[in-house]
Amino acid sequence: MKRIWIDVKGRNCDGCTKCCEGYLVTTIAGHEVGPGKPCKFMRKTTGCQVYLARPYDPCKTFQCHWKENTRIPDWMKPDKANVILLLKRVSDFNYIRIVRAGIRIDPRMNEWIQEQVKLGLHFVDYDDNDELVIYTEKEEFKEAVRKSLKNYADKVGQKTSNTHPK
Repeated sequence: MKRIWIDVKGRNCDGCTKCCEGYLVTTIAGHEVGPGKPCKFMRKTTGCQVYLARPYDPCKTFQCHWKENTRIPDWMKPDKANVILLLKRVSDFNYIRIVRAGIRIDPRMNEWIQEQVKLGLHFVDYDDNDELVIYTEKEEFKEAVRKSLKNYADKVGQKTSNTHPK
């Protein structure tokens, strides 16, 4: 299946460090990164302290969807909109995972998502209460996401719910 919304030209990070600030869960050079725990090499004012020698994975390979897709509005750059967009796949569906990356989300975000849903795109988000929010016009997509969450919960021994997997 063809990937949606990809423009091979892409964009530069140009000072954005949201992916390093602890909003995404990963390991960088053996150091855990996640909620409340930014990358140990990142400095808010100067960026990555090991940029030239940064690890290949995830630092050189990671691309947020805003960066790889120039059709997404400029105002949605993660450090402007306080969201990180990730292109994901579940079952037979491509979707955009919205990761909240700051206190104040750009107020244009909801309207933009609704416009994209009308064009047939799908989004998954977790609200301020950590509850699952699925934006789509396809019931099949909702069911695929819920099934994926249930499978994940079963795999790690958690109670199945609409809350974000921790």
